[in-house]
Amino acid sequence: VCFGGTLYAREVDWLRQHEWAVTADDILWRRSKLGLVLDDQAAKRLTAWLASASPVTEVA
Repeated sequence: VCFGGTLYAREVDWLRQHEWAVTADDILWRRSKLGLVLDDQAAKRLTAWLASASPVTEVA
């Protein structure tokens, strides 16, 4: 799944598991600066995907 630009679901999964990213703002502004280049539609797609994503499990 591509949310826009170069942001893909696999990277979001990694950020959730290893960087404790929880919200779209966490990912777009705190863990990266993709909020500067992605449009509102991309942020909405990411927000919707995060709402439906399965919970993060602990990393061993």
